Amino acid sequence: MLATIDLASKIGLASVSFPRLAEYFSIKAPSLYNHFKNMEEVRVATAVHLQRILNHQLTQSMIAKKSC
Repeated sequence: MLATIDLASKIGLASVSFPRLAEYFSIKAPSLYNHFKNMEEVRVATAVHLQRILNHQLTQSMIAKKSC
């Protein structure tokens, strides 16, 4: 997920693909199929990861605000 985010920040989310991710990791694109069925799965996993980060940050902010 972090690789997808990093790559998307450099080339744009629409340009992230299995070949680009494979190049990022210096592996062959078919190797990614051992971990993900397709790019849709990569995008969903990345979105879930980002949602968890956002949720954690919001929770921490609420806790900090409550204790003031």
